[in-house]
This record gives sequence, C-alpha cells and structure tokens, in this order.
Amino acid sequence: MHISDAVLFVERELKKIEDKAGEDAVLQPWAANAHTLAQEWWGRTQQRIALSRKNPAGRWCCADLALEAEYSEAQRVAHAMAGERLKAARAS
Repeated sequence: MHISDAVLFVERELKKIEDKAGEDAVLQPWAANAHTLAQEWWGRTQQRIALSRKNPAGRWCCADLALEAEYSEAQRVAHAMAGERLKAARAS
C-alpha cells in the first residue's frame, strides 16, 4: 500500500471507530473510563502520526499496513544507476 492510500485508510478506520464508540466515548486508553475501542483508536492514531513523519514504513506501528516506498523519478534513475555500478563491480 502506498503512503497516500495508507493515510486515507487510517483516517477511514479512525472515523469508523469514533462512530462506533459514540460522541461521548472516552477514547484515550489511559483514562479510567476508557471505551473498549480505545486501544484500537490509539493504535490507529499512532499510525496517523507516523504516516506524517519521515520513513513511516520503518515504524513498528505501521507494520500491518504493508507500506511500499514511493520514489520520485530521480530516485528511480539513481537506484538503477547504482544497480548497474554494482553489477559491473561484481563482474570484474
């Protein structure tokens, strides 16, 4: 899943949890009167935060999202050139 798709997915999941829990529900899991969905809500909140930071694929909370790296055209060209250099170095 690409990062942009993951952001939309996490936002939808958070909305579902908030709708299911209700308007007056306490969704902070550290609160004494926390809703039963509070743990899931907090996990998705952590994912939303991680997705807004650098390298979200490397963060433990995003492991279940199976993120794919999104590369620019310049990054793809540089990667291909590095692969060719590595191949040439191994051949010699």
